[in-house]
Amino acid sequence: MEARRVHVELHGPSLDTKNDVFINGLSVFDINREKERLGGAFVADYRLPNGKISLKNIFSRANTDAISYQEYYEYTGNHHNYSTYDESSQLDMMINILKFEQRFSVFKFDAHFAHSYSENDAPLNVQVQWKERGGAYTEINQDAHPSEIPSYAKNNINQTMLYECWDNSYLAKDRQITAAANLEMSYSLTKQMSGKLKIGGKYRSSDREYDQQAAGGYLWVGGARQTRQNLINAFPWITESPLIPDAASFFWMTPFLEHAYDSYKMDDNFLDGEYEIGPVFDVGLMRDMMKVIRQTNELESYHKNDVSSKANDYSGTELLGAGYIMTDLNIGSMVTVIPGVRYEQLRTSYYGIQGDSRPRDAEFRYKHTDTTIVRTRGHWLPMAHVRFKPVKWFDVRLAYTNTLSRPDYNLITPNSNISTGMVSWKNYNLKPMRSENFDLYLSFHQNHIGLFTVGGFIKNIRDMIYNTQSVIFEPSIYGLPAIVRNYDINFFENNPNEAKVRGIEIDWQTTFWYLPGLLRGLVFNTNYTHIFSEAKYPQYKVTTEYDENYNLVKTYHYFDYRDRMLHQPNDIVNASLGYDYKKFSVRMSMLYQSNIFKQTYYYPEGRVTTDDYLRFDISISQNLPWYGLQLYCNINNLNAAHDVDLNRGNGFPTAIQHYGRTMDLGVRWTY
Repeated sequence: MEARRVHVELHGPSLDTKNDVFINGLSVFDINREKERLGGAFVADYRLPNGKISLKNIFSRANTDAISYQEYYEYTGNHHNYSTYDESSQLDMMINILKFEQRFSVFKFDAHFAHSYSENDAPLNVQVQWKERGGAYTEINQDAHPSEIPSYAKNNINQTMLYECWDNSYLAKDRQITAAANLEMSYSLTKQMSGKLKIGGKYRSSDREYDQQAAGGYLWVGGARQTRQNLINAFPWITESPLIPDAASFFWMTPFLEHAYDSYKMDDNFLDGEYEIGPVFDVGLMRDMMKVIRQTNELESYHKNDVSSKANDYSGTELLGAGYIMTDLNIGSMVTVIPGVRYEQLRTSYYGIQGDSRPRDAEFRYKHTDTTIVRTRGHWLPMAHVRFKPVKWFDVRLAYTNTLSRPDYNLITPNSNISTGMVSWKNYNLKPMRSENFDLYLSFHQNHIGLFTVGGFIKNIRDMIYNTQSVIFEPSIYGLPAIVRNYDINFFENNPNEAKVRGIEIDWQTTFWYLPGLLRGLVFNTNYTHIFSEAKYPQYKVTTEYDENYNLVKTYHYFDYRDRMLHQPNDIVNASLGYDYKKFSVRMSMLYQSNIFKQTYYYPEGRVTTDDYLRFDISISQNLPWYGLQLYCNINNLNAAHDVDLNRGNGFPTAIQHYGRTMDLGVRWTY
């Protein structure tokens, strides 16, 4: 006899109607980042009989200091949190390239050897978090616009306690060695048919590693009494506040505020005055406090976090071998045909951590296993290009190509962690995204018109990589233990359905040399692309029910839905208007991009797109009459455009990023 089932949610969401979307929380960030860049290059070349040897060496160093303030309104949980991050890192990069070119009668040979190394070192980053106790809001209204949530907050700083303090450091290294060679031979079949035959190969070795360390603890638990007393001894003035009578009490936020920040947070320039942030923690005091906390021998307040120190660590190698053969064949004076094929094989070997952070002592003893996954994949990539040029001012170009887009290595390291009801999992079985491309373009070039091109393209995309949310109904699929059945999981996978992208493109590049006087220095370029894209996304949903014996029963539903391809807009417009006069040059550029489909979801209301984006930049340069010197000035984002993500269900923003304007001003020397 089949068990009778009763739905838990009588008014749950439905795929047949538009559902309401409710807000759960709001995070506001203010990130103040300072960068210092230092770089240099050494280039040398030596001419040989019928050839050349060149050497290029580039070094750069970027020091970044960032102070981040976060205010998190955990709305449905009735909490209000404040966080401060003090982060510093140094990124060193070195590139060495040795090239050799030589011509032998009908042959031309070239080869290069390249080495690159980067190291990103963040030796000591600090994070402190405060938490408001008790009910943090006067009202919970989940229909509210995100900008309205702060108006419901009590903002009771006198009931906001020092919750936790953490140190964090990481070191990331990446080294690549590449060797490549090409051989070209000219040939002639008949008087009307001649061309060039090219063969070549490439080898690339990559080594990467990432190591993170985290230590800290909680200042509100009873076991941290000695740490709190040591802080009072080091900073006795904090006891002047009646809010901290002795070390047994919580540390309230009031004595630790950065009051100089108050005037800034009310500035209308902060997210156009729609949001505000603060109060914030005094960063200088935070650094001094952490020195005291590190010296206190209390596990509750300062200990190595074994989960954070291991869960994201990885190392690995990639070995890429590739070879190609192609020919550039001229048939008469009007037709050029370029067929070819390329083969690539990539072997990846990555080490990662697979662990379980559910036990209460996981921060001290993280139960995990070390895992190494080796994968080898090979791909044939045929291509063909045809150009037909019946007259000097017009040509037609057709192309058939196959391309690959490999997953970022961060997505395929074998890292996973089991937490309560949730698994974070890297999909080490991800395949490259493959695209079969067809292009047709017509170009017109004439002195008064300039270069005008119109065309279209078709892309058939297989194994598209996308992020999905699911429930684990068969743990063995993910190489996970049976205990995680029915856990939530968020990961990247290959779409089994083919995606299609179609588009038309118009491009015009011209100068107005024929206009009188100073107008002849005008320069204009514009490009417009309209894209039609469609993809079918598999999604999973679980409904929760109880049987007649009140046993919990979960039912799994599989559903495909159609939408645009991820990360694709419908329209892109680039345009620039410039002026050149002798050694002076100026360019004003514009970028317009219609909304982009950014995040999939089972219910249409949960999907996310970006808002339309419009941005203006300007670039100015003036060559000086001495030693190859040039003055330049680049001003980016003149109109202070925002990056905005929108929820489809209610149109509310899910993320707003405001970078403001930036300017580069300097002197360039070329020799």
